[in-house]
Amino acid sequence: MSKIKIHIHLLVVFYFIFMNGVILAQQQIVIAVTENNLDFGDAYIGYPKTLNHTDAGAAKFRMRQTVRGNPWVAVNFVLPNSLVNGAYSVPVIFGPSTTAYSKTDSPAGRTNFDPNSTLTIRLQRNDFLYIWLGGVINVPTNVIPGVYTTTITVTITVL
Repeated sequence: MSKIKIHIHLLVVFYFIFMNGVILAQQQIVIAVTENNLDFGDAYIGYPKTLNHTDAGAAKFRMRQTVRGNPWVAVNFVLPNSLVNGAYSVPVIFGPSTTAYSKTDSPAGRTNFDPNSTLTIRLQRNDFLYIWLGGVINVPTNVIPGVYTTTITVTITVL
């Protein structure tokens, strides 16, 4: 059984934050950071591997609403279909069973959601929103061992 080392370089791009068509990034309506990159670790060629939102290798994002009011915030992901190493690729699937959010940094009380759809949530001033992103890879038999990477884009919009 061959072993393949799978790592995702999670380049998270946070786009401008909009409210009624006006860029508010300078006003720091929402502050967003990546706290943990998505890392599948070691995987075996020819076998699937699931990374749950509760696993240490799950990506973790933290957002905070910093002004008065209780705006609705929309979070959208642009998710890849595969991880790439040169001409080789490994399919990746993101879904509600491996992704969750919470207003507290704790496994208790997390709510699963589908990262392929918009997450819309109301945040009060100084509320935090934590998002954990896992996924499923199914390593084909025709790949070579190595580091497989991809990019995930996150867009936050104040509605």
